[in-house]
Formats: sequence, structure tokens, C-alpha cells
Amino acid sequence: MEKAAGRAMDAAGAGHRPPGYFGLQAELVCVRPLGDGTPVVNGPVPTGHPVPSFKPSGDTLWLWDPSPSRGKDTERHALRVRAEDVELVVAHGRRC
Repeated sequence: MEKAAGRAMDAAGAGHRPPGYFGLQAELVCVRPLGDGTPVVNGPVPTGHPVPSFKPSGDTLWLWDPSPSRGKDTERHALRVRAEDVELVVAHGRRC
């Protein structure tokens, strides 16, 4: 599982859509908060670089930040945010 997470991190960090992961397929997106102080679990919301986004679950969006600044524990890279608090734009490249 760590190898798959590493491949996903490398692809996203390079500005590419990550490969499928146990049947899940992510889209590489830029996140634009719609207000100040967007609540996010494991935040803050990354806005300067693309992140993989997984299909929403109800009104919840799951994002995964590939930034090495979040550390080696890949669980700290997982972000949860309310769909109504952000806008997602398909990313092209390594910057938003």
C-alpha cells in the first residue's frame, strides 16, 4: 500500500493524474475556497498546487495533498472538506 501511495504522490507532485488506487480514480484539481477560514480536517486547504480529488460522498469532498511538507505519514495527507465551501477546477500542470 505504501508503494501505491508513493506512486500517487509522485504523479500528483509532477502535475499528472495519479494512477488508480484499489479501484478509486482521482481527478487532479485546484481548490479555490469560497470564503475565509474554510473548515477542513487535516487542513489547511492547499491552494498553490493541484491535489487529487476523489468522488464526493454526499456533501463531503475527499482530497489528498501530495506535498512532502505534510510528512511521511500518508494519513496526514488526506483532507476532508465540505463541497459547498470550495470550488474545484481541473488542473493542468504543477501550479494552480
